[in-house]
Amino acid sequence: MRRPGTLTSPQFWAEDSIVFYHDQLILGWFHALLTPHAGYMCSMARLIALVSSGLPAALVPVAFNSAALALACLSCTFLFLPWYRHLIESQALRAVLCVLFAAGFVVDEMVGNVTNVQWYLALPGILLLARSPQDDETCGIPKLLGFAAGAFIIGLSSPVLIILLPICAGMLARRGLRRCVMIPCGLLLALSIQTVVMLSSPGIGGIWPIERTVLGDITVCILYRSVLPALAGQGRSQFLANNFLDASVVVFLIVAVLWTVWFWRAEKAHRLRLTITLYLAIASVAIAIVVRGKPAGFASLSGVKIWGAERFFYLASCVFGYLAARWLSRIAPNRGGAAILFSILFMGGVVADFRVPRLFDYWSQDAPAVDTWRRGMHGGRAEGIELPVNPPGWKLRLPGNVPANAGFEGANLSPWGAFGSATAGLSSALSYEGKQALELANAGGVFQDIVGLREGALYRISARVRSACGSPSFGSIWLHDTFGGNAVTDGPRQVSCDRWDEFAADFRAGSRGMLRIHLVGVTERGRLFWDDVRMVQRQ
Repeated sequence: MRRPGTLTSPQFWAEDSIVFYHDQLILGWFHALLTPHAGYMCSMARLIALVSSGLPAALVPVAFNSAALALACLSCTFLFLPWYRHLIESQALRAVLCVLFAAGFVVDEMVGNVTNVQWYLALPGILLLARSPQDDETCGIPKLLGFAAGAFIIGLSSPVLIILLPICAGMLARRGLRRCVMIPCGLLLALSIQTVVMLSSPGIGGIWPIERTVLGDITVCILYRSVLPALAGQGRSQFLANNFLDASVVVFLIVAVLWTVWFWRAEKAHRLRLTITLYLAIASVAIAIVVRGKPAGFASLSGVKIWGAERFFYLASCVFGYLAARWLSRIAPNRGGAAILFSILFMGGVVADFRVPRLFDYWSQDAPAVDTWRRGMHGGRAEGIELPVNPPGWKLRLPGNVPANAGFEGANLSPWGAFGSATAGLSSALSYEGKQALELANAGGVFQDIVGLREGALYRISARVRSACGSPSFGSIWLHDTFGGNAVTDGPRQVSCDRWDEFAADFRAGSRGMLRIHLVGVTERGRLFWDDVRMVQRQ
């Protein structure tokens, strides 16, 4: 309902295709399942890709979207289970809070895709820890093992739950060797694995302060990215941020302090629970504003700097909704009245941000190309393909088992991709065969991946290269297994300008059966032309 066409005209979204579906087709189930993405494990997304990838290509997006919707629904309704009466006693109030989790907040990127189901999975990951110890002590061992296994899978699928590490450790220290520590143990094990993966992944630079003070950044983000959009919608939140920034922040800080003081007095018996709840909201936003790839920060005391990426603030919005429900359950005269007041309080945000834009239909036209590619791979000869996916500008690249566009006679460079500072394009100025060649300027080159090679087999990759006269240019062929292993090269060496030189290197395929071909050029003011890329298996 939120995104039209999610099931009737299903489309891939971002990493659903270019990472999870792609890796399942290229790496195989075992390597794909164990491969981190963006520095963390995505086990649930990998499992969905594993189950769905065997379907005809036209049906894969609907399988992805159906699984994502089912997991999101289960996650959003988890709080309604009777296990959580100790959190909110009113069943009606828990029900409308679950509806808010599913129908409220700004979630344009999250609806109906596997990539962002991790943000929904954070809810059951937290709530499994919030089960009453008495319920766990009276629960059967097989059932508790199932809960612990579920917590383990969720921990390997939702990296934001790394904020639960101190909570899990504290629960183990307080409860000792009792039955009620099985769920925290399962989640702690998964989050420990996530931590090791994150710390060992290249490009993880740690946490750095954002402009002025992190506390100021967190305050502005909670106000304009979590609280105001939940109450009034993102549009009104942006209006206030642009026109009444200072006044809004001051009023928010006063209300937040008064509300926290009221909670601290009213929740005397549950102050630890209140502290953990506030910690979850603050910690989730703190991770958002220092997340890798956002060095400029989402916001600072000077205002909101980046709108979008609402998924990073979903958990804080859910915590705010829970606190509002808890507050109303204490001040409302009856349970039904509390549910009605809660619905009225958040109605503005739900109405403003309920509908999510429909995705552009790429897949209905492109799915047959994937089926053709798969048949070619099974038959032993398939060229790489490049297909557009949502959001616009993203592309699914499936490499073949022979070089595609090897003579550079296509309408564009696809599936070759540029790297470095090279200016790469097609040129008819010079060619070894045909009418066109690849023209390179500056330092860098182009690359293409090849898959489906036989493990241990030796392959010779060659290409012809020539430079424009007047400025010395250097070229090389560089080959490796896409992970930097089994690397071989021919060059760099100076390229002739009066004839076509041959560059060639022998590559031995590893267990993954993958190869990346780099055509490299270094020229300051000249031009380099590559043509006629060939790959043959040697005896």
